[in-house]
Amino acid sequence: MNRGEYRQALAFAHEFRDLATTSADFASLDFGDRMAAIILHYLGDQDSARSHLECHFARPTNPVRYSNTTRFLLDQGVTVQALLARIFWLQGFSDQAVHTARLAVDRALAIDHTLSLCHALAQAMCPLAL
Repeated sequence: MNRGEYRQALAFAHEFRDLATTSADFASLDFGDRMAAIILHYLGDQDSARSHLECHFARPTNPVRYSNTTRFLLDQGVTVQALLARIFWLQGFSDQAVHTARLAVDRALAIDHTLSLCHALAQAMCPLAL
């Protein structure tokens, strides 16, 4: 993805997600959906990107699921909400975008995770404020 090879990266993300479905590791499944979503977002397919992110919210909540900041560096709930806020904005849902960005910031503050807060601000709240 970082080399701009989005189609190849999307195939890898789908392969990763398919492998994650065979395990009980919700964090890996969420990560696979988020990987695919961000690539689809960059490719301009906001509807598909959004559906990958909405899978995250449809899964059962498991407290262990949200303790992976060490594994992924960022809280996945924050990253999902930040990306979803950008997608809402591009789809013309400005009120939903701002609300979702605020949720990302509030979550990062609630878990007291500075790097996740920086992500929520840089990827969602500040761009939307501008």
